[in-house]
Amino acid sequence: MEGKIDRLWQSAKELLERHPELLRNEPTDDRAKLLEELALCRIMLDLQKEELLRERQSAEQVRAKCARIYDTLPVPCFTLTEDGTITQANLHAASLFDSEPHLLIKKSFMDFVVEEWRDEFLLHCRKAIGSGQREACELRLKQKEGPAFDALVESIAEKDGGVDLVHSVVTDITALRDAKEAFRETAERLRDTLESIADGFITVDKNWRLTYVNSEADRLLAGGRKTLLNKVVWKDVASRLVGSVIHSQLKKAMDERVTVAFETESIRSQQLLDVRVYPSKYGLSIYFRDITKRKKAEEALRASEKRYRHLVEAAREGIWVMDTEGATILVNTRMAEMLGYSPDEMAGRNCLDFVAHEDRPLMENRLERLKKGIKEEFDFSFICKDGSPGWMHVSANPIFNKVGESEVCAGSLSLVSDIGRKKQARQERARLETAIKSAAEGFTVISKDYVIRYANPAFCRMTGYKRKELVGKKIEILGKGPGDEAFYERIWRAINSGRAWSGCLTGKRKDGMLFDREVTVSPVKDDEGNVVEFVAVSRDVTKERLLEAELRQSQKMEAVGTLAGGIAHDFNNILAAIIGFAEITLEDLPKDHPVAPFVAHILNSGIRGRDLVRQILTFSRRGEKQFKPLLLAPIVEETTKLLRASVPASIEIRRNIANEPSLVLGDPIQVQQILMNLVANAAYAIAHKPGIIEISLSDVEIPPSSEEGSVAGLDRGQYAKLTVQDNGPGIEPQIIDRIFDPFFTTKEPGKGTGMGLAVVHGIVKNMKGTITVSSTVGEGTTFEVYLPHISSKPSMGPARETPVSGGRERILFVDDEEALAEIVKEMIGRLGYRVEIKTDSIDALETFERHPHEYDLVITDQAMPRMTGTQLARKMLAIRSDIPIILCSGFSEVVSAEEAKAAGVTQFVMKPIVRRDFAKSIRSALDGTKRT
Repeated sequence: MEGKIDRLWQSAKELLERHPELLRNEPTDDRAKLLEELALCRIMLDLQKEELLRERQSAEQVRAKCARIYDTLPVPCFTLTEDGTITQANLHAASLFDSEPHLLIKKSFMDFVVEEWRDEFLLHCRKAIGSGQREACELRLKQKEGPAFDALVESIAEKDGGVDLVHSVVTDITALRDAKEAFRETAERLRDTLESIADGFITVDKNWRLTYVNSEADRLLAGGRKTLLNKVVWKDVASRLVGSVIHSQLKKAMDERVTVAFETESIRSQQLLDVRVYPSKYGLSIYFRDITKRKKAEEALRASEKRYRHLVEAAREGIWVMDTEGATILVNTRMAEMLGYSPDEMAGRNCLDFVAHEDRPLMENRLERLKKGIKEEFDFSFICKDGSPGWMHVSANPIFNKVGESEVCAGSLSLVSDIGRKKQARQERARLETAIKSAAEGFTVISKDYVIRYANPAFCRMTGYKRKELVGKKIEILGKGPGDEAFYERIWRAINSGRAWSGCLTGKRKDGMLFDREVTVSPVKDDEGNVVEFVAVSRDVTKERLLEAELRQSQKMEAVGTLAGGIAHDFNNILAAIIGFAEITLEDLPKDHPVAPFVAHILNSGIRGRDLVRQILTFSRRGEKQFKPLLLAPIVEETTKLLRASVPASIEIRRNIANEPSLVLGDPIQVQQILMNLVANAAYAIAHKPGIIEISLSDVEIPPSSEEGSVAGLDRGQYAKLTVQDNGPGIEPQIIDRIFDPFFTTKEPGKGTGMGLAVVHGIVKNMKGTITVSSTVGEGTTFEVYLPHISSKPSMGPARETPVSGGRERILFVDDEEALAEIVKEMIGRLGYRVEIKTDSIDALETFERHPHEYDLVITDQAMPRMTGTQLARKMLAIRSDIPIILCSGFSEVVSAEEAKAAGVTQFVMKPIVRRDFAKSIRSALDGTKRT
C-alpha cells in the first residue's frame, strides 16, 4: 500500500508542477496547503481516469480479434464502414441505444448522432481511415428514449479484404461532471489511509518545509503537528541535527534523488526508529517506525541463538535448519562434515543443491509436505562435495511461527544420521537376493534336519513346484533316482562333516517326470564353526544329458555313414561286374533260352543291390535339404522295403498305396525319415509280440475349417495323406499332448533320445503340412501326415527307351579293378568303340602323355591307389585341354559333381552303371554335351 501511495503522490505532484494554473484561483490562507493536497488527489483521480481510458482502448483493439470477448466488453463498441454503416456492435453498444446487436447491423450510426454533429462524425471517420492512427472526437448522441448525451468517440481504422472499417468506442462523458467531487472523496480516503497506518509519515518540500505530518508521526516526534507544519526542518524543528547522520541521509535523498534507509534515535525521545526516505520533484516523503522493542528482542534472540548454537554444535547427529523453500538457515559442523563441506559453504544454499537432479522431484515433494506442517522421516541420498552419494536418515520436523491467532510453518529442523554403511549393507543384501532370484541355477537353503527353508524361482521352475509347496517340506519331496541308500548316506555324511559335495542327482518333478541336476551342497557354519544349515546350488542338466546321448547317437550314425562309404566303392565294383556280365550274357543268349530267365533275375538282383547301396549312402548323407517336386508313392514303396529288414519278423507290414500320383514339394530323404521314425516307434510299441503295422498313402480333399472333415491347421485344398497305423498298446491320454515335445520319451534310459517325433513334427511343418495322432489304450495308435499337393511335375525322363547307339572312337578306360576293366571293355566294345584298358593310373598317364591325340575319350575311376581320378584328369587336361573325360565313383562323398566339374571333368557317373546309361554318357561326352 505504501508503494502505491508513493507512486500516486509523486505522479500528482509532477502533474501539478507542470500545470500550476490548477491552483491559480485558490485562497492563500492556511487552508491552501489542504487544498493543494486535495488538488493532488483530484489530479490522481484524473490520472486514474486517463489510465482507465487507455486500458479500455487497449481492450478494444484486442476485442477486434476476439469476437466472443468483443460481445462481453463493458463499453459500447461499433465497427463501421466509411459512410457510417454499422457492421458490428457489442451488447453494451446495443444497450446504449436500447436495442439488440443484430438489429443494429446495417443501420447507419448517423441515425444516433444529433443532426448538427453528423458532419463532425463523418470527418472523424475519414480522418481515422486516412491517418491509420487512433482518432477521437466528442459528439452529442441521442437515445431511442430519453435525453441526448455527450459522448467521446474514439476510433481506429483497418483494412479488411480491401474495405476500410472503423472500430469505434463510445464513452458517455457526462460522468466527468462529477469528477471533481469524486477527486475530493479520493483525497479524503488517501488522508484517512495515511492517518490509519502504523508508520509515521511526513512530507517536506524542496525548501525543507514540513508539509504534512500524520498522527503516528506526531506521536513519535512528541510534538503538536499543527505547530510543526510549514516549519523549516533544519531551522525551526531540528537545527541541532545539522551535520548528523539524519541530516546527511535526508540531504543525500534530496540532492541525489535516491531512496535511503537508516536507523536512528528519535529527535525528542530515546526511541529507536527505522527510517525510509523517498524523493520526488516536490521534496521528500519520509516513513519511520518505532523499532525499539524489536531491537531488544533481536538482542535477546542473538543471545539465545548463541546458546542454541553451542548446543547444536555439540550434537553428535547432523542438524539442518531450512526455510519453507529449502534454503539453508543453519547447519552444525557434524552435518557439514557428513557432506564434505564447512558450515559457511552450506549457509544460504538450497537443500536441492545437494540432491541429484533425478531425485529433486522427491525432495520437492518432501518440502511441500513440510510446508503443510507434516512431519517427515525418510532415507535419502545426498550428493557430497566430492560427488559421491551420501545416504542419510532424515527426521524433519516443521517449525511454526504464530501469526495472529494461527500458526504458520516457517521452515523445518531436521536431525540427520549417516546411514551409508547400513545402506550399503542393505543394498549388498538386496543385490544378493536379486541375483539369487534371477539366477538360472536353483538355490535352496536346507536345515540340519533336511527341511527346505528357501527355494529361489529357478529351483521352483526346475521342479514344477510353487515356493509355498516346497518351503517347510523335507528334501525327500523331490524323490530319489537310481542309487542305493548308501550313496545318499555318503552325501549327508560329507556335508555334515563340514565338507562341500558336488555331483549329479536324479530327482522327480511335481508331474512325476524324472530330471537330472548337477548339485553342489555347501555347509553354512556359525561363528563357532558348527554346521547350522546347508546351501545347495542346482542346475538342470536333463537336456544336456539328452543332447549328449543324441550326440553319441549322431556319432554312431556318422560312423555308419563312414563305414557305408568305405564299403560302397568295393561293393559297387562287385555289383558292376555282376550287372555287366549279366547284361552281356543276356544279350548273347537267345530269348527262348532256358537260362535266360535266370540271368535276368541275376541282372535285376544286381540292380536292386545297386539301388540298396544308393539308399544307404543317401540316408547317411548330411547337410541342407532343398525341396523339389516329389512323387510320394515310389519313395514310400522303397522305404517300406528298406524297413522290412529292421522290423522284427513277428510284425507284419501291410501296404496300401493309392494309384493317384501324390505330388508334393519336399526332400526325399526327409520323407524317408518321417516314415522310418513313425514305423520305428510303432515297432518299438509292439515290441516282439505279433502285430501289424499298416502304411497307407492316398489323396484327400480337405474342406474349409467350418465344415465337417476339416483338419486343424490346414487350409482348404488337395493333400497327400500318409498313414502309419499299429495295433500296439496305445498312448496314455495324459501324455499324448507331449509326444511331439523335444526330449520327451517314455522309453527306458539309453533306449531313446525323445527326438524322433519332434524331428518328424519339424519336417512336416517345414513341408507346410500337419501331423495328427489318435490312440486308444489297448487297441493301437494312428499317425496321419498331411502334405499339400503342388501342380508342377517332376522330371520323368523320356517316355520310351531309345536304341543304344555306339561309335568307332577310341577310348582309354582306367580302373584298378581288373574284372571291372574287362567287363567294361567287353560292354562298350560291343557298341563298336575301340577300348584300351589300364589298371594303374600312373601307367595310364604315361601312355596318354606319349600319344595324347590317339584317344577320343578317357573314362577313369575316382578311387585308385597312387593317383585319384580327379588328379589324373587335371594332369591329362594339362597335356591336352580338349580331351573329354568321364569320372566314375562308387561313393559320392569322395567327390561331388561340382568338384568333378571344377577339375575339368566332362561327365560324372555313379557306379554301378547299366550298359544303356553308360552308353548314353559316352555318346554325350563324345558329342560335346556338357552335363555334370
